[in-house]
Amino acid sequence: MKKSLIIGIIITIILAIIFSVGIYLYRNNTANIKPSEDVKLADNANEINELVTTSLNEVKISPNAIIKYQTKYMQCGHVVEESQNVPEYMVNLNEAETKERCSNYEIKQFNADEVILYKEEEGICKEHYILRDYNGYIAIYRLESDGKETLQEITGIVTSYLPEIDIERLNIGIRVNGKQELHSSLEDYE
Repeated sequence: MKKSLIIGIIITIILAIIFSVGIYLYRNNTANIKPSEDVKLADNANEINELVTTSLNEVKISPNAIIKYQTKYMQCGHVVEESQNVPEYMVNLNEAETKERCSNYEIKQFNADEVILYKEEEGICKEHYILRDYNGYIAIYRLESDGKETLQEITGIVTSYLPEIDIERLNIGIRVNGKQELHSSLEDYE
C-alpha cells in the first residue's frame, strides 16, 4: 500500500509541474504576440486602441451570382429591371473589373452573390400600351418613344359583346402602363 501511495504522490507532483509549466508558457507567449501584417494598431496613445483588419480577400462575383440590370427611362420615369444568372465572362471579376467591363452602367450594389447595374436612358420604357378596337377585336399596341403605335397583338376578345361605353373608350384608345395593368385590363373585358 505504501508503494501505491508513493507512486500516486509522484504522479501528482509530475502533473502539477507539467500544468505549471504549461500555464507559464501560455502566459509568456500571449504577452509577446505581435500583430500580423493584416492588422493595424492605432499609432496615437490618445486614440482608442482598436484593431482594424484589412482584408486581403477581394470580393469577386460568384459563379452563382445574379446580375440585375436597372434602366430608368427619363421621359416616363419608370425603372425596368431585368435579372439574369451571371454570364461566364463576369465570373470572378472584382468591382473595378466589372466597372471597366460594364462602363455604360453605374454599379449600385456589388457583392459576391448579387450585382446591380444601373443606367438612365431618354425616352419611355417598352411597357406603355394602348388598347384599341381592331376589326371587332381588342388589339394591343405598344407606344414608342416618338409617339407612334406598333401593333403587338390582336386578342381573341370580341368587342361587339362589350357595353357601348367600353367600345367608345376602345375607339379612342385606352392607355395602360406595365404588363400587370395590361393583363388586368384585358381580364376585365373577357
